[in-house]
Amino acid sequence: GQATEQLAPYINSKYNPKDYKFIGDPIDYIIFNGMSNIKEKDDEINKIILMDIKTGKSQLNRVQKAVKKCIEAGNIEFQIYRPEKDIEKNESN
Repeated sequence: GQATEQLAPYINSKYNPKDYKFIGDPIDYIIFNGMSNIKEKDDEINKIILMDIKTGKSQLNRVQKAVKKCIEAGNIEFQIYRPEKDIEKNESN
């Protein structure tokens, strides 16, 4: 299973292997489809895919099912966190 997880980006010809980022837990990969083609400011990432690799009869576990359900419901967002703002706020207290 683990060897297949590592080789999946090279086996799955649907996406460029350079677009895969391994996380491992709870989902194996985030794929930024089109990322490796960005060269100009107008270039875009086409889609972001969370992919888990399963072999044989293995199934999603409870956490993976919950992640899938959350994404399918559209409960996903992009955030920027600036730690210095919290540090400044704590220093002024």
